[in-house]
Order: sequence, then structure tokens, then C-alpha cells
Amino acid sequence: MKKLLCINNKKAMSFAELIVVLAIIALVASMALPGLKKYTGRAEMGKLAQKAYSNLEQAIDNAVLTQNSMKRWDFSTANSASFLGKYITPNLKHKASGLNTLTTFDGMVMSVDSCDGTICTLSVDVNGSKLPNALGKDKLKFIIDKDEQRVEPHPKGVVKHLIEHNWTFSETLWNCAVGTAYTDNCTY
Repeated sequence: MKKLLCINNKKAMSFAELIVVLAIIALVASMALPGLKKYTGRAEMGKLAQKAYSNLEQAIDNAVLTQNSMKRWDFSTANSASFLGKYITPNLKHKASGLNTLTTFDGMVMSVDSCDGTICTLSVDVNGSKLPNALGKDKLKFIIDKDEQRVEPHPKGVVKHLIEHNWTFSETLWNCAVGTAYTDNCTY
């Protein structure tokens, strides 16, 4: 009879033990999710930054085809308000534009901050009017350099952020951004 009782005595989790295990799993998940959400948000902004850079680069390439060499463009301070309308807007697919702003179909808002004769500084809000609208998070700056005839991330407004978020630089620009290139190869 004793043997029969031992055979029927099965080991199993009680309902209370199951609830405790589920509570522990829920607690660990609740601690991990904010970090995961923050990471995916940064990755998304990095992809949008790359897209903004690509859009600007493509618009500049098209503008060079239609407006001749960048060395002939008007980078004067008096022209900063119309720079976007003359060189970027006609060469980039967009849904709305104003005197100094352009909104792309994917919601990016571009504007010209200033031109100083050889460089124009552009701001790009990669998610439009959505928050946080802060420089280095979703608002990025780029420069269009007349002498170097290229678009590149603004060194003070975005390089550190882009490096931290896996920006894909050309080899030269990457070396300039992280400080491993000779200074005469860098424009900033």
C-alpha cells in the first residue's frame, strides 16, 4: 500500500508558484522594455537621418545637372531665403514648399538657416512637427559647400549624434568626423 501512495505522489507546480514565476517575468520585461524602446527610436532616427542626407545629396546632384556647377551657384547671404527654392525644391519630390521651407512626401521639413558666400547651412527635421524637435535627436543640420561641391553633416550640429547612431559615412568623411584623417582632407 505504501508503494501505491508513493507512485501517485507526483511533483507539480502549484497555482501560486506559477503566479510568482509570471510576476517575475513581467517585472523583468517591464524593466527591459523602456531601454528597448529607446534603442529602436534611436535606430529609427538614424535611418531617417541617412534618408535626409540621401535626399539632399540627390537633390544637389540633380541641381548640378540643371543649374551647372555648384561653383556658379549664388551662396550669398542675400540669397539664403531663395537658395532652397532655386536649387533644392525643383530637384526633390515634395508635397509643400514655402519661401524658406520644404516638406517632403515622407514628412521631413527642410529649411535654409544661412548662407555665407561659400557654405549654406540647412536644417532638416526628419519627423516633421512631431516631438522632440531637438537638434541632434530629430533635427539635423547639413552644410552645402560651394568650394568642395558636396553636402555633408554639419560638424557642430550632428556628427557626434550620427556616429553614435551608426551613420554610414564615406571613408573620407568618417575619418574627418572621428578625427583620424589629415586636416587638409577635411572641410571642417
